[in-house]
Amino acid sequence: EGRYFHILMLEPDKADTIPVVECKSRNTKAFKEYRDLNDLDSYDILLQSERDHINRMADAMRGNLEIYERIYGEKDHEVPAITEIGGIMFKGKCDVLGRDEIIDLKTSSNIHKFRWSASEYCYDSQAFIYQTLFGKPITFIVIDKNSFELKISDCSSDFIARGSEKVDKAIKVFKKFIKKLCKKIIDKINNKKNILMEVPTMCDSRKEKDYIICSTIDFLEQNIKIKNYE
Repeated sequence: EGRYFHILMLEPDKADTIPVVECKSRNTKAFKEYRDLNDLDSYDILLQSERDHINRMADAMRGNLEIYERIYGEKDHEVPAITEIGGIMFKGKCDVLGRDEIIDLKTSSNIHKFRWSASEYCYDSQAFIYQTLFGKPITFIVIDKNSFELKISDCSSDFIARGSEKVDKAIKVFKKFIKKLCKKIIDKINNKKNILMEVPTMCDSRKEKDYIICSTIDFLEQNIKIKNYE
C-alpha cells in the first residue's frame, strides 16, 4: 500500500504497473488463482478496495495547498544519491528534493503517535542518512491512513543525533560480524559447499538476529559475483 501511495504522489504514470484484483479479501479463490498464475506475492497485489482508499489518501494530501507546493513546486522526485558514512557506502533515494530541503512522505495508522513510531521504525536513522546523502534538512509529511489527517513533521537536532548514534552502532555491527559472515558464505559458495547461517550469540533479540541475516543477504546480492571478498 505504501508503495502504491508513493507512486500515486510522485510517479502517477506508473500507477497501472501495480496489479489490482476485484476481490473482497486475499483469502478468496479468485485472488489466490491470480496470485499463483502471475507468480506474485500476496502483498504485491492490491485489492480494489485498497486501491480506492489509497486514491482518496493521495487526493487528500494533494488537496492541501501548502503541502502541494512543498511537494510539486520546482522540486525533483525520486532522486538517488550515494556516499560514504563511517567507511561504509550508503545509498538512498529521496521522495522530494528541493532547493532548501528534502521531503519524505509517510503514511501512519495513528498520526498522533507518529512521534513514537518514528523512533520505533528508525526514521531517525533514515533522517540522519538522508541529510548526510543530500546535505539538506529533511521533513516528513505524514497522512493518517484512517482519518486522512495531515502533519508536517520537521526533524529536531536531537532526533538527528539519535539517528546518528543508531547508524554508528549498525556500522560497527556490520564491520564486526556481517563482513565475516559474508566472506565465509561467499567462500563456501565458491567452493560449492553447503551454507550454515551462524548468527552471533551476543544478539539480544530475535529482531537483531533478523537484522543481521537480512543485512547479510542484501550484501550478498551486491557481491555474489565477487570471487574473493576482501
